[in-house]
Amino acid sequence: MVQRFGPSKRKTRKPPENEWLQFMSASEKEGLRQREWLDTSLADTGLPVRVVNCLEEAGVFTVEDLTKQTTDVLLGITNFGEQTLGQCTRLLANLNIPHCLQ
Repeated sequence: MVQRFGPSKRKTRKPPENEWLQFMSASEKEGLRQREWLDTSLADTGLPVRVVNCLEEAGVFTVEDLTKQTTDVLLGITNFGEQTLGQCTRLLANLNIPHCLQ
């Protein structure tokens, strides 16, 4: 029989927050979270590849770029329809980021 050293089950720990985060209010933490998401590439958001390709062809590369677009501008993109608009709207709603889409 092989004897193993250490615990038989790995323990996971919550990573410690940066010391400065504990002094931030909830609204400041939310603002920081939103700023981090705004800089994120659309390819890293979980949107389908087809949607990302359509948006990148139109020059929309980040979440911030998407929030600046209106519904009419997005629907004018080739191969971008109501269903694709719904996916983008759901993404922004799930991230709790203000946007111009309806």
